[in-house]
Amino acid sequence: MIRLALTIACLLACGFADACSRREGAPTLEESYASAKEVFVAHVVDAHERDAPRAWGESEAQTVVEAKYSIKESLKGDAPRVGEVYDLPDGIGNCSIPLVAGHDYVFFVQPHDGTPDVRFVGMMSGSFALDTDAAAAANLDRVRKLAHKESNLGNPR
Repeated sequence: MIRLALTIACLLACGFADACSRREGAPTLEESYASAKEVFVAHVVDAHERDAPRAWGESEAQTVVEAKYSIKESLKGDAPRVGEVYDLPDGIGNCSIPLVAGHDYVFFVQPHDGTPDVRFVGMMSGSFALDTDAAAAANLDRVRKLAHKESNLGNPR
């Protein structure tokens, strides 16, 4: 009986782990940067759940997290200095990043044909939280190098 319970628990965990995945794996920072229309470091000043407007193309009601931000550093594109980004509520297998007021993030805004003015920033976009984790700081340095390289390519001296 215990084996059966453990087997079921493992199968459920595997299912949840697979729910947030792509066949080709998660995009690299370089891939995320290359495909993004905007990349910026921002401070989230407010975050709350709301219903996504039907105009966003959802066939049924969808709850999203709307986070109001203030840009600290723009790395690519022309995002407004103050604006909103959106993601799914934090949950098992939904590829969201927890958007929390008072925290800093690196947001990669990927183009979306159906809602070009809506900035979705889920985990698969490349977006990540900046915290005390050394890996996050190293990733921000990598993104800054990509931005610097791109600006030098566009403006040869």
